[in-house]
Amino acid sequence: MTDAFLSVSQDAIRRAGLNAKEVQTDLSSLGGTDFAGLSAGALGIIGLPAVLRHNLGQGDFHRRVGRGAESARSLSSGMRATAEGYVTAEDAAIQALLERAGRTGRLDVYSDEMRRRLHPDHRPEGQSWKGGALVVGGVASAGLAVGASGLSRAFKEDMKRWSPGSTELARLQKMSGRTHAMLRVASTTSWNAAIACVVWMTAMTFDDDSVNRVMSAWRDRAERLGVIFGAGDPTGREALARAWEGDAKNAADRKLRDFVTAGIQLADRAVAKAHGLQEAVRHLNRAHDLAFAIVVKEVCLMLALSLLKAFHPGARLGAEITGRRLAMAIASVHGVIAAVMAWKIFTDVGEDFTGKQLPGIAPQDFPVIAV
Repeated sequence: MTDAFLSVSQDAIRRAGLNAKEVQTDLSSLGGTDFAGLSAGALGIIGLPAVLRHNLGQGDFHRRVGRGAESARSLSSGMRATAEGYVTAEDAAIQALLERAGRTGRLDVYSDEMRRRLHPDHRPEGQSWKGGALVVGGVASAGLAVGASGLSRAFKEDMKRWSPGSTELARLQKMSGRTHAMLRVASTTSWNAAIACVVWMTAMTFDDDSVNRVMSAWRDRAERLGVIFGAGDPTGREALARAWEGDAKNAADRKLRDFVTAGIQLADRAVAKAHGLQEAVRHLNRAHDLAFAIVVKEVCLMLALSLLKAFHPGARLGAEITGRRLAMAIASVHGVIAAVMAWKIFTDVGEDFTGKQLPGIAPQDFPVIAV
């Protein structure tokens, strides 16, 4: 039986409805916005796989937005609607769900509740990020024996001052460039430092503006979708749960339920990507800060030892030992940066978060009615 011209009763039209024409316009506007992906140099050579995965996911997201606009158009054309473009359901639970759609409200992309729902298996907020970040300090200071105990303490204090709800711009290009400049100085005194300089070149980034622009774009998408679909209550979702508790009375009701559900899940996906990219930037900023601090300390020591070479034969050996220690430190921080790329960008930003929904609600795609 065709889905064309699915109708709802006149009594239902007088009750809550979805303004399909307005939703179509909003989604078309969102889909038509020019959001460039991450540039090739945004995350350096070791970040290229993460960049590619992110950009592929972004393309899929916009295809879903376009399908949503087409779905809204077909709902408006294929179902009986008022002159204002409202289509409604007979089922009371779905009517309540439709009442939420279109309400003005903005998603809190970085709220603790949203984080817990998108990451239900992670440790409580304020612990997972600290644990991951402090590993960097521990590995670089204690494990590598670079003698940076004071640096580690400063690093921990910096972590405590960070506000989980704030946004943070990428400063990877600046810090990685400074670290590379210091390593080039160190390479004049030690072959090991020269090796560290070459290794670090693969972690250098060249386009902070691209990263910051993409983070802002994901926040904008999440907020706009939250307004369209009334998706600003990530922990409650009582209306959505009730709409899925029983079978909808007719095909029209099911289409409307699926449409709004797909919209809420699309908003969730945008939130997840905004959150994942922001967390990656936070961790990468800290890792690059730490690398620079380590390099400055070791380079100062190496330069001092190089000046003593003419007066003390053991200074040459000391410079090489320091260079080897520096190379080990850079290799470890390099590994941490690569891990953050894989953990927060390749995995989190590329993951389909619509599977982490309320029980009994499967991932939905926007329904399109044949007209």
